[in-house]
Amino acid sequence: MNFKQAAITFLSISLSSQVKSQIFKFPRNITCSKSKTIFYCENANFKKNIIISIPHSQLEKHTFKQGISIFISTEGRFLIINRKHRCLDKTYSTCEGKTRVCGQKKQAYRTSDSAHNNTAFYKTHVNFVKKYNSKVIQFHETLSKNISFIISTGVKILENKEHISNSVVAYINKSLKFEKKAVSCQNKYKKLCGSTNTLGRFLNGSRNSCQKEAIKNSEKFLHIEQNYRIFEKKEAIVNQLFTNIIKTYYN
Repeated sequence: MNFKQAAITFLSISLSSQVKSQIFKFPRNITCSKSKTIFYCENANFKKNIIISIPHSQLEKHTFKQGISIFISTEGRFLIINRKHRCLDKTYSTCEGKTRVCGQKKQAYRTSDSAHNNTAFYKTHVNFVKKYNSKVIQFHETLSKNISFIISTGVKILENKEHISNSVVAYINKSLKFEKKAVSCQNKYKKLCGSTNTLGRFLNGSRNSCQKEAIKNSEKFLHIEQNYRIFEKKEAIVNQLFTNIIKTYYN
């Protein structure tokens, strides 16, 4: 595969510059661009009609490079990365849900939190999904101590073992026997399921993704929480794991 150096530098917008400005090499068939709040790429010769989605690149620091790596290795269609730290804005979102991420007490999501607002990051995904019928795979990091990965489709609805969330969990647990377990929100687990994620709600059919939780499961959205400690120790293994999963389960 021939590579050229992309003329795009990821310029950080951050409270603390965890993700510094960098230049990455992309295959020649990939074009990239950026706006004030998002960085995105399109693969003209894609093999998987998917969007690799990274909403918290500044705080969940491993997901930025992970998104680029998996987008290239899977030959996905789009890569969309939010450039703002989720806690940067002092104003609060009107969308449903609360978090302790930006302070000691639970508070409403900030307007800079792209996973919990209907702003540019959300709208870019929605436009691509409507136009190309792409599925979205969104990567996060978690501080959870006892679990390696939490997999969901953005809802807390129980499904059979062949469902995408349960299939992915079975694949992970079979592949990484030496790690702490992976769990599925479609098999009784109820935490960090992405149920207030506005994009997940939209893809699962909510007519008001800001305020109304989805009540059905479309399988158009895969929400992946990763224990950052596991990821720090085994970055290449984790990226290859999800590359294999996408190649196995997605068209």
